[in-house]
Amino acid sequence: MRNEDALVERMEALGVMPVLLSGLTLAEQIRLFQAAPLVIGPRGAGLANVVFARAGAVLYELFPSHFIDACMARLAWLRGVHYWCDVHPAEPRPGLAINDTPWSVDIDAVVRQAETILARYDRG
Repeated sequence: MRNEDALVERMEALGVMPVLLSGLTLAEQIRLFQAAPLVIGPRGAGLANVVFARAGAVLYELFPSHFIDACMARLAWLRGVHYWCDVHPAEPRPGLAINDTPWSVDIDAVVRQAETILARYDRG
């Protein structure tokens, strides 16, 4: 995601804490997802930790337009986690691996959606 740093900055302003899962042990990731009332993140394996989230939590997944799947939605629904997602434009190129395809999110749209989610669900 080309504009990830800018998105993180805006999410912090909403009180959403950024986390880099690769720097955490599995036990730390489990505790983090068990405690999180809201998880926002790009499509990826780290969101599979939603299986440790408590029922009633919210997962808001950001997709690049070239790779959309329902895997995390299914996991969320199985756990009783509310699921939201949005799709953002990618720039697929011949010969470029799917995970190397550049994409960006519409930060204002993500912020508006996050504000809607925060207003709709009890975060406690």
